[in-house]
Amino acid sequence: MPKIFIDAGHGGKDSGATNGNIFEKDIALKIALKLNEILKSRGFQTQLSRTTDVFVELNERAKKANNFASDIFVSIHLNSAANADASGIETLIYSYVGQNQKLGDDIQNALIAATNAKNRGVK
Repeated sequence: MPKIFIDAGHGGKDSGATNGNIFEKDIALKIALKLNEILKSRGFQTQLSRTTDVFVELNERAKKANNFASDIFVSIHLNSAANADASGIETLIYSYVGQNQKLGDDIQNALIAATNAKNRGVK
């Protein structure tokens, strides 16, 4: 089974997108912890970039993922934009070929099915 590194985007001093008292960093962490729980229950080896509200530099996140020898790197973000046309879900992958393409499509399709959000596609 592939080893999966889960990055809860932002954290600590970096709140990410905000809406009043709602912070991207908090939602991303909740999603990452739940995803970790689900994957572990299905037998996957996982590691998280953070499990609490701390700031982790981008290079440290990459270093942790590489040291874990992860096969898959998932970074969770919930972006915000003033333009309503920018709403929806998109999945970004390293390259759109072979297993990467299938994984990207599977993730995107599952997210759209679960949320009924606008499908911004796999990029």
